[in-house]
Amino acid sequence: MKYNTSRVELKFPEYGRVVQKMVDHIKTLPDKADRTKAANTLVNIIISLNPSLKEQSEYKHKLWDHLYYIADFEFDVDAPFPPPLPLELAPKPQKPAYSSNHIRYRFYGKNVERMINKAIEMEEGPEKNAFVNALGSYMKMAHRVWNEDKVPDEIIIQHIKEFSKGAIEVTEINEFAAHNENFNPPKKNNNQQNNSGGGSKHKKKKNFRKNNY
Repeated sequence: MKYNTSRVELKFPEYGRVVQKMVDHIKTLPDKADRTKAANTLVNIIISLNPSLKEQSEYKHKLWDHLYYIADFEFDVDAPFPPPLPLELAPKPQKPAYSSNHIRYRFYGKNVERMINKAIEMEEGPEKNAFVNALGSYMKMAHRVWNEDKVPDEIIIQHIKEFSKGAIEVTEINEFAAHNENFNPPKKNNNQQNNSGGGSKHKKKKNFRKNNY
């Protein structure tokens, strides 16, 4: 009895050892036409044994690639598809181009830097002042969301100057009402909790005892 541990490793275990033996047999056929005919028959056998393969896109192309792989790419047949290249000969995939944009302060995001650069290009006047003030108001909100503390205007003013490399200088920031929000829900004090219903229940019990005893 032969154990699987002593046999040749299967290239595609899902096809079974019989398919691998048939590929080895096809390679030994002396006539190319016979090899091609046998290979086409083997492809149809694999499809009949695994009908779910039809649900995959270009499944026949994949099956022919698998036959070449099982045969160690020594498969001289007239296949309907070009033979695949071995892994050592296949072109290596290119490394993805990762973004090299450095975000100085992550709680502002990259768009804040872009908007400041846009403000630098604007003409001096009320429109630019309003734009810079709106941007500073947004920066205060973004800073507070990440750091949970209300940031002084001096820090935002310094950051605007730093982003613009000194091209924009502001002295104060009029924060918009929409940005001036308390992100933590107000906490109820002990007096509010006691007056929320506990006192009225105590009075009802006292009146009940008074009227019935």
